[in-house]
Amino acid sequence: MAVRIGAVSYLNTRPLVFGLDQGLGSDRLRLSYDIPSVLSSRMAAGELDLALLPVVELARNPSLVVVPGLAIGSLGNCRSVKLVTRKPLAEVRTVALDPESRTSNALARLLFAEVWGGSPEFNVGPRDLQLALAEYDAVVRIGDKALFEPLPDGATAHDLGGAWTARTNLPFVFAVWAARRGVVDREIYEALHASRRAGSAALEAIAADYTWNGRQYPEISLTYLRDSMRYRLGDLELSAVRRFLAAAADIGVIDSAPPVSLWLPPQKGDRPLFRGEAVSGEPCKKTGPVPFSKVIAGERITPEEGVELIESGSLSDLGVMADLVRRRMHSDGVVTYIIDRNVNYTNVCNAFCTFCAFYRPPHHEEGYVLSFEAIERKVAETYELGGNQILLQGGHNPKLKIDYYEDLFRRLKQRFPDLWLHALSAPEIIHIQKVSRITVSETLRRLREAGLDSLPGGGAEILVDDVRKRLMKNKASGREWLDVHEEAHRQGMRSTATMMFGHIESRADRIEHLRMLRDLQDRTGGFTAFIGWTFQPGHTELGGREATTAEYLRTMAVSRIFLDNIPNIQASWVTQGPKVGAASLAFGINDMGSTMIEENVVSAAGTVHHMNEPEIVAAVRDAGFVPVRRNMLYERLGAPLHA
Repeated sequence: MAVRIGAVSYLNTRPLVFGLDQGLGSDRLRLSYDIPSVLSSRMAAGELDLALLPVVELARNPSLVVVPGLAIGSLGNCRSVKLVTRKPLAEVRTVALDPESRTSNALARLLFAEVWGGSPEFNVGPRDLQLALAEYDAVVRIGDKALFEPLPDGATAHDLGGAWTARTNLPFVFAVWAARRGVVDREIYEALHASRRAGSAALEAIAADYTWNGRQYPEISLTYLRDSMRYRLGDLELSAVRRFLAAAADIGVIDSAPPVSLWLPPQKGDRPLFRGEAVSGEPCKKTGPVPFSKVIAGERITPEEGVELIESGSLSDLGVMADLVRRRMHSDGVVTYIIDRNVNYTNVCNAFCTFCAFYRPPHHEEGYVLSFEAIERKVAETYELGGNQILLQGGHNPKLKIDYYEDLFRRLKQRFPDLWLHALSAPEIIHIQKVSRITVSETLRRLREAGLDSLPGGGAEILVDDVRKRLMKNKASGREWLDVHEEAHRQGMRSTATMMFGHIESRADRIEHLRMLRDLQDRTGGFTAFIGWTFQPGHTELGGREATTAEYLRTMAVSRIFLDNIPNIQASWVTQGPKVGAASLAFGINDMGSTMIEENVVSAAGTVHHMNEPEIVAAVRDAGFVPVRRNMLYERLGAPLHA
């Protein structure tokens, strides 16, 4: 049976449909071209089965199923979605919307509401740019005309994709392959991906052949396709889509932000994803606890449902559900890892955490502060092993004020210009601002100016303050931890989130902790990953028994299900050991964390596990995944250096 496909008739679409135009893939596909707004109308009218649709259409037609892995987007300036004006943005009172667009028009409204200020009047304007500028203060332009047409005299173009990324630290996704339910199957999925691979290999030919208004622009076209466009729909892009739809709903551009439903390729042997679920990924009759049906449907679970899952879901079913969510976010079977080193610059600490075996109180004979030279040597060793990031954390040393960190960061960046400083947990930031008698905002600003790149999620433990008060005497509250990360995100930094569990907290406390993280991520989108690990009781004041492997896997699976807006979940092989770390990849985890060239805090409690890069690579491959190096932003750097 023929499948009617619609694609956008712009240059940026060509790499996605190149193979289809060449006859690759299924002979069932019938491809036609149109502008985005018309494709949306044709899809709504039932004239198309599958189309490259503006993202905003997912809110207008929540029944659509998205093909994973493929999209049209950008990270930074996209060059083909612009706001053209002769006035300062603060003086814009009327905006002409592009009649061809829907998502870009919604993005312009959002940026005025959240970034540029003001409440201009929006109306669909003339197609001719000169006529539109004569009638309106600003004009939204998309597609080929935005890329190729010259700006009128005195006009300025503001890149909407770049403005979004500057605001959110996320890519912007303009269009996705979306289908009516029941249309996509393995043959169509593979045809679309094969078409994209063919297009990726033919960018020069596409750029050389493409014509706009009777002219060719091969150099502009090739630079645009190579440097400005992104064609993947992975974890980061899905997080960006959810963030955009939520923000658009907040300002009334759309009625609500629905969950993004992905079509999932069947597993080997066409084994269903979960008992009564169809191979297509569409929900069938519910089986198991009530929240499972929502997970299958791609819907967000409530905190109460999270408690139900962690308390009563069977471990095997939780694993299947978490793996389902992982494959929706990471459909390509890749598991990432990073080469870096933990540097603990001081063990002197006045927080007096009962769960910590690493710290020494002020004036203790075993207390230390590493010299700048010692830290530099550790960084140099990291570079020799192929890494350029250090995770720098330490105790709350009352003698170290902000100038110590500024001097250290500047010195490190001067010697290692491309070093990524993933440094200082939120409680350390609170401690630094207190001993330095400045605000959290100023502390982060000054540290960032000195070279700080991102914040680790350490010090979260359990964010419920009733628990925190019983674990520590002089450490940031749960609210303070969240506020530090929110301010860091506001200033343009990314961070990670963590949870240490299996001590005095309840399972409900863990879900409340996850709720706080999810709520903050809804507001900022600044977390790149979540890392959970179990309390290591050895040599600690708190003592007790370590949580079981089953409890670790249960908690991590529910974390993957609950944290639907945090793209990556990291394994804790440092506390669980290599075998459990690898096994956790079947429970929703998609990242193996760090090679951990050096680690002192967990080992102080008597838990010592080591994995170098070849061992991580082997564990990932043995688990059936593809290992890929990454950086802190989860940008993929390539194949293993030492396999």
